[in-house]
Amino acid sequence: VQYNFTPNLKKTFNRGFTHYFLNGRQPDIASFDTPKAIGEFVGKVKEIRGNISFNVATVASFKNGDGLCFINDDRELEGFRVNRVEGNRLYPFGMPEHLRPGMALYRNNDRAFEALLARKSAERKIYIVIAMEPVMGNEFRKEPQGVKATVNIMKTIDAAGGLIYQVAEVFKELKLEKAKRPQGENIKAQMSKLGDTIYEAYQVELLKGMETYFVPNSILTAIRRELIDELTKANQKQLDKSLWG
Repeated sequence: VQYNFTPNLKKTFNRGFTHYFLNGRQPDIASFDTPKAIGEFVGKVKEIRGNISFNVATVASFKNGDGLCFINDDRELEGFRVNRVEGNRLYPFGMPEHLRPGMALYRNNDRAFEALLARKSAERKIYIVIAMEPVMGNEFRKEPQGVKATVNIMKTIDAAGGLIYQVAEVFKELKLEKAKRPQGENIKAQMSKLGDTIYEAYQVELLKGMETYFVPNSILTAIRRELIDELTKANQKQLDKSLWG
C-alpha cells in the first residue's frame, strides 16, 4: 500500500488532547477557552500593518483561503479567512478587530491538506516479477521460435528480496533477430507499463540474452497484456478455490 499523504491529527477536526495523569498529577487537565476545534499552532503575530495585513513569525507555509483563528484578550475564539499570501505576510478578507502582536495563531482549515485529502489517499498494488527469455525452437522437430514470458507474484518483500511463486506464463511465436543495439532498457520499460491495473512491476528480468534480440513494441505490448490477463485469471481461480473449496 502506498500512502499519498501523512495523517496529522492536528490538521483533523479535534477539540484538543490531554495526557491526563499519565505522567503524574497535573494542575490542569482541561481547556476552558473553547469547545471548538482550533487546529494546529502555526506561529505568532509579529507585526500588523494598518488594517490590511500582518506578518507571522513562523516556519509554516500558507495558502490563499486558509482558515486561521486566535484567542483574543477576552479569552474568546475569533476566526478569519486568508485572502492573499506573500511569504509570511497575510492579507485577510477582513482584518480581525482584536488581533494583536504576540498572539498565537492556529490554522483550523488547511487548504493544502484538504486538497490532498480530496485526491486518492492511498493506492494498493500487488508487486510482480516478470521474466522474459528467447525460445530458439528447432526446425527439425518443428518447435516454434519466439519469446516466453512468466510472471511471479511477490508474497513478501524483505531484506533478502522477497519470496516469489510462479503464477502465469505465455509464449509468443516470433522470428527472433539480433538487435543492432542492446534492447534491455526498452523491453523493461514496455513490460513495466501496467497502467491502472492492480499490479506493479517490482522487477523485469531478462534471461538467456533476451536483451540482444529485437522485439517490436507492439509485440511486447501484446505479450504484456496477455500475461496480465493470465495472471488475473489465475488469481481469480485461486480466490474461488479458497472461498468455495
